[in-house]
Amino acid sequence: MNTRTYTLTFYDIPPSEIRGNSRAIHPVKRKINRERRDVARMIGLDAKDKDEPINKVEVSYYFYHIREIDLDNLIIGMKSTMDGIIDSGIMLDDKPSLMEYGKIKFYKLKMCTGCNKETSYMGDSHKNPKYCLKKRKEIKTIVELKEITWNT
Repeated sequence: MNTRTYTLTFYDIPPSEIRGNSRAIHPVKRKINRERRDVARMIGLDAKDKDEPINKVEVSYYFYHIREIDLDNLIIGMKSTMDGIIDSGIMLDDKPSLMEYGKIKFYKLKMCTGCNKETSYMGDSHKNPKYCLKKRKEIKTIVELKEITWNT
């Protein structure tokens, strides 16, 4: 029996408004969560190869960003993304009996040290390298889903 593996790439990380330490008001959180859930569902549907969902899954997260962010806050922010993946039908559910966490890693991207004006997000000069468009394209979250068999 071949085990299925899905690698889903999201070109952002969970925004601060839906992470653990957020003080954002409920309508803002709700809007972001709906958008993230819809995007995750669409990415999941695009990646899905079979009709039946994975019953038991190992979920790994790989975060890439310029600034170090607490992993526990990032995991909290992935709730709506995981719900969207479930909506797509890749996984059956995110109950503890059907899922376990694999690797959870954060990779800090190096700051850009000087691009030309065309790639700068903020305008005329490269005064703030965190806004470089080349670096912003490297910011992402990768969710890896592996089918597993458990002995219960």
